[in-house]
Amino acid sequence: MKQRVITAIVALILFIPIVLMGGIWIDVLVCAFAAVGISEIFIMKKQIIVSWDFILALLATLTMAVPDSFFKFLPAFLNKYDIFYIFVMLMLVRTVLSKNKVTFDDAGVYTLAALYIGTGFHFMAAIRNAHLGLAILGYVFAVVWSTDIAAYMVGRKIGKHKLWPVISPNKTWEGSIGAVICAVIIAAIYVTLVPTGRNNAMMIVLAFFLSIVGQMGDLVESAYKRFYGVKDSGKILPGHGGILVREFSIGMGPKLFQKMRAKTTYTIRWLPLGGYVRLAGPDDAAKIDPGTTVVLQLDDQNKVKRIDASGSQMPIEGIPVQVNAADLVDALTIQGYENGDEDQLKTYSVDHDATIIEQNGTELLIAPRDTQFQEASVGKKLATNFAGPFMNIVLGFVVFIIWSLAAPGAPTTTVGSTIAHQPAQVAGIKANDEIVAINNKKISNFNQIAAELAESKGKTVEVKVKRDNRVKNFSIKPKANKIDGQKVYQLGFYGKPDNSLGAKISRGWNTSISTTGLIFNAVGNLFRHFSLNKLSGPVGIYSQTVQVSNMGFTYLLAFLAMISINLGIVNLIPIPGLDGGKLLLNLIQLIIRKPIPEDKEAIVDVIGFVILLLLIVAVTGNDIYRYFIK
Repeated sequence: MKQRVITAIVALILFIPIVLMGGIWIDVLVCAFAAVGISEIFIMKKQIIVSWDFILALLATLTMAVPDSFFKFLPAFLNKYDIFYIFVMLMLVRTVLSKNKVTFDDAGVYTLAALYIGTGFHFMAAIRNAHLGLAILGYVFAVVWSTDIAAYMVGRKIGKHKLWPVISPNKTWEGSIGAVICAVIIAAIYVTLVPTGRNNAMMIVLAFFLSIVGQMGDLVESAYKRFYGVKDSGKILPGHGGILVREFSIGMGPKLFQKMRAKTTYTIRWLPLGGYVRLAGPDDAAKIDPGTTVVLQLDDQNKVKRIDASGSQMPIEGIPVQVNAADLVDALTIQGYENGDEDQLKTYSVDHDATIIEQNGTELLIAPRDTQFQEASVGKKLATNFAGPFMNIVLGFVVFIIWSLAAPGAPTTTVGSTIAHQPAQVAGIKANDEIVAINNKKISNFNQIAAELAESKGKTVEVKVKRDNRVKNFSIKPKANKIDGQKVYQLGFYGKPDNSLGAKISRGWNTSISTTGLIFNAVGNLFRHFSLNKLSGPVGIYSQTVQVSNMGFTYLLAFLAMISINLGIVNLIPIPGLDGGKLLLNLIQLIIRKPIPEDKEAIVDVIGFVILLLLIVAVTGNDIYRYFIK
């Protein structure tokens, strides 16, 4: 449940700004969702994703998901459904060419899945991009989410009569009826507060049917999961992980605080420098050396549930044992002499979810082999190795949105005030005038004004403004000013800030996107024209942070967001030692369909770490020279 909540929060952070912006962004988003959806179908059927079957099913799904305008290039006698049928026919041909290794049933499932997933996401984008689409899409989400939440809460509190126990044993009639009632109430409140351009009574009635259809869709998915014997239909987006996270630490150095929840120990450490995640693996499995004295705490079945190997003067209550041999990975046993009695060697069975207190006092779960990283599927390894850099990028997006909310609103094309004796005021432009065009080029945002003035290079420009619903034309010669050593052409007015929530979120999102693009370009330029001066290590980052922090809190937030996105992107570079190098090895394993020998993988990692270490030393030395000597 915790992983699902985290996944939902991260998804909403990315999802909400894209829905607010609409347009091409929502089209790309629904295509990505559709691709994930068809991938989940293949995973549930235990089919290989890197295959012709998946490619055909993916293309069929995307054919249905993309906007209709995408097919304008097709000849008049073709439409999107014809393209879809072509992919369906190719899937059927695959049943023949594969000599029934791909069955007719498989082709049927892929076809229905592509139609169902693609069509659903297509209409999600179509609704958003329609007139008043944001309000209508918000209505749909409100009805669906209230249905889901109410069905769970009501069913949990008063549910007694099972709705369909064979398919979904936890759903009840009480929960289902309560969900419909709640959806209708939420819909009534929503359409009262938010204009949708539709008849309110019709929208309330529609909520009744939407709630029922939504619950039927949930039951269909449950039936599908039961048929294929899977617990959860979400494997690409985290829901039930198979790799044990032993410790999640904020900060480095000595431990200040620890708390264990859901098999993971969360720690806060003294040095507020980054943090780390300890995944269960061969290098981080619990070990007890022979001759070590530990204290074992047993459960009601006489299994070891807690091991104190810290050597503390105040051990846990239990049995002191001098260990002769211990296997906390496979056999899950501890052999030793109880209370130092060397006449009788005893063997203790260790519980799969037992904990061990390390010498530094940190209590962690032991790491049996089935919870270790190397035992996970290639897909889970890919997801895990990608998750770190991805979360860095997500964090950067979140901080940019926080920065945008904290900073003054972005200037708009509406004039807030003019500067005395500057070109705009002299020409007669007034407050609340809206700049609609410069040199007959339509202006839709403030940055376009700066771009058009820069292009004019100081020559007179024709400015078209809207004042009191009437259009006025002005001929204005921009004034050149020196800003940070560069010549900038200005008209001399302040844009009226847009402090609305939607505008600020949109600005934070757009800044994140543009920053990500700039960093990708910088990384590419680094490979084309390498220079140590284009890199910064801890010393350089510290020096820049001090400079930015002196400029103010909002500047520091923007800088931190940029650093986080930069760290995530650089970590994705396919160099051994970085997460990108691990992802490359995972992709190779996925293509060759067999594990890469651990010794060869270790050699690649060592080479990568040596190269990175040398680079860090060189960059740090160059930073010291640039910031403190030069």
